[in-house]
Amino acid sequence: MATPPDRADQERAGPGRPLLAHLPGHHRPQAAHRDRGCQRRDLITAKRRARKIWQTNRLPSDKRTFDRLNNQIKLLIQQFNATNYDAYLKSL
Repeated sequence: MATPPDRADQERAGPGRPLLAHLPGHHRPQAAHRDRGCQRRDLITAKRRARKIWQTNRLPSDKRTFDRLNNQIKLLIQQFNATNYDAYLKSL
């Protein structure tokens, strides 16, 4: 029988967020995958902030920052898709 999550686990998950690690059949992502996901999430957050600043000020320097972050995200997505496609081909 699965044990219910303790209070510390729920606090780490955040308010209103379900804690799925205690459910049977749920596996936590590997550390490397989790780090890449955090990196993507942080870049997307930074891009959204940069876009908001650029839309408010319309300064060329803010646009460069926004474009640089946008290109970094595009590159990460391309690498992610290429890796997944290679793994798919190898599995055939």
